[in-house]
Amino acid sequence: MNKTSNPRFQFGILTALLVMTAFATWTSWFLSKNDAERLARQLPALRNSARELDIVDVDQYAISRLLADWFGELKWRLFLPDSGSYRVCLATEDIDQSGYPEAEETYELMSGRHNCEFRIKKDSGQYVLEFLVDEKVVLTKIQPTDWNPDRGKSTSGAIGFSQQQPTDQPFQIHRSRFMEPVGEFGAASPQGPSNGVLIWIEKVGNEQK
Repeated sequence: MNKTSNPRFQFGILTALLVMTAFATWTSWFLSKNDAERLARQLPALRNSARELDIVDVDQYAISRLLADWFGELKWRLFLPDSGSYRVCLATEDIDQSGYPEAEETYELMSGRHNCEFRIKKDSGQYVLEFLVDEKVVLTKIQPTDWNPDRGKSTSGAIGFSQQQPTDQPFQIHRSRFMEPVGEFGAASPQGPSNGVLIWIEKVGNEQK
């Protein structure tokens, strides 16, 4: 006589397999959901670490300073809205704690995204200052050795993580002022306009007077 399988036993195995499959599916979904939530919480910090531009308002300037490869290097990512024409400005004298002197060198910039860099080096008894846009030197300024007393500098309003600002006012990228010599080795912060480096972006038509 042929033996027949127990239908109750078959039903129990099938139920167990279905339960195990459902549990595995739920566990996978739960873990994926937790990973997605964790990554979402970490995303702002990851963006800051990568110094990405966080453009919330496309009608405003946006800038983020990039991490330096070596000491003294200055690099930025820059976004300029489509609503106008712009220029980058450089001043190396008469720099105060705030405000903008007359630009000594300027270069017109197109709207959109740009990678910018500022370099300063001492060569043959003089300082050579260069500003690069998308790896191209667009501004050059030469200053004599005594332009910089070499007693240090004070920096204000430094760009860090991504930030935005309306285009109706100048957008400061970098401001540093050289310390004044005191005695043989001492130095003090300048009490008025001094030599240094000031770089800013302004919309054409909104130039400082």
